[in-house]
Amino acid sequence: MILVNYFSFHVLSSARAYINVESHYARSHKNASRNLLLYIYLQDPAYYKKFEKHINVPIQNGTARTMLVQNKDKLSIKKILLEAGNTEETVQDFLWAGRNVYYLPFLNLALSQCKASDILVQQLNNLGLQINAESKVRSLSDNEKLFFAKKIDNISEKLIIREVNFSKILNAGIKNFNLWIYITDAIIILVLFSSSILKSGLLINSLAQTKNELELKNQLLTTTNEELDKFVYSASHDLRAPLASLKGLLILANEEKDMGEIKYYFTLMIETIEKQDKFILDIIDYSRNKKTVTVEQIAQLEEIVDESIAQHIYYYKDHAIQIKKDMAVKEVFTDPTRLKMILNNLISNAVKYRDPDKPVTIIKILSYKTDENICIDVIDNGIGIKNNELDKVFNMFFVSEHNHIGIGLGLYIAKESIQKLGGFITVNSHLGMGTKFTICLPITHQFNMRMVN
Repeated sequence: MILVNYFSFHVLSSARAYINVESHYARSHKNASRNLLLYIYLQDPAYYKKFEKHINVPIQNGTARTMLVQNKDKLSIKKILLEAGNTEETVQDFLWAGRNVYYLPFLNLALSQCKASDILVQQLNNLGLQINAESKVRSLSDNEKLFFAKKIDNISEKLIIREVNFSKILNAGIKNFNLWIYITDAIIILVLFSSSILKSGLLINSLAQTKNELELKNQLLTTTNEELDKFVYSASHDLRAPLASLKGLLILANEEKDMGEIKYYFTLMIETIEKQDKFILDIIDYSRNKKTVTVEQIAQLEEIVDESIAQHIYYYKDHAIQIKKDMAVKEVFTDPTRLKMILNNLISNAVKYRDPDKPVTIIKILSYKTDENICIDVIDNGIGIKNNELDKVFNMFFVSEHNHIGIGLGLYIAKESIQKLGGFITVNSHLGMGTKFTICLPITHQFNMRMVN
């Protein structure tokens, strides 16, 4: 009875260890795929370094698994698994299986899915090496980017199928194995074996919880992939559209003899380039905002507001715009770079979406303190927003019917940024009357101490 309990405990622990290792394996290759896609489209070497870091985890896990079934030195295997980020407990249970995995049909069958995944991971790694090598020599064309993106998606889909098959096989095997344990325990003695039944139950719950976590992570990954697909598709389209317009204007200007018309075409070209520049800056902000908030310091609100106003001073040449500030709160403890990005976006929108029928565009910027937050209002008397569009303005790439300037990325970035800072943003607007955006940041303990002193 003791031997049965000992054996069954280790089998279930090993099965759980396999699930934990493969969960870590799956999370890492998905992160690797996402960063490789970002590297293709944004050409930022930092994303390739992240790809290398994440892809190394499944490669290490696959190597350790192969060494284990080949009965290689377990200390070396343990070192590889720990370097890949697995916990000490998981590694110990994983090592116990050793070559015993071949004597357990359901583990052996699940292992076949892992071997197939190892091949796919190697294909993904080779693809990353190819993309990096070609990117260092030259810029990838749109067709090449699309080609590589499809290959990455194809490998990722196959890996997800292997993960689902692995979970199904392992869970079915565990259920059958548990049934065998229960029958054996009942034959030996139900009372003495009650503690083992409890342990088995705990292990089953742990496996079920792990399975639920895997399903939740898969759902989150699906959502992230859908958002990334939408971003890449829209970004590609919006990057090409101004270039096509610019090319057409150049052709018209080249054929035109009238200097007045040529100057008009040049004006249109400048507007097109400014729109392209704004879109590229939005993409840079989007990329920057994905990074973790690591800098927290005292931000001077009035300086940030003045810098943002100065960036849009060129609008004042042809339009009467009044800026009214009432900065009751001068400082806030936060990430100044992100806060500057948020305020710059809101002030930029207030300037761009002014009401041409009003003789003067008025923009009010207020800062004040509540019980829990420091808030900043950006209020304008511009064209306003329709009621049925208010709940959509923070969506990625949402553009209202009155918006002929932006591409619908700025407010999405602003909302994501303020959430990363632990705050929130709200909007209140009436069509034809104006718009009020309010951002609120939490008052931190460090900042309260600074204010008291």
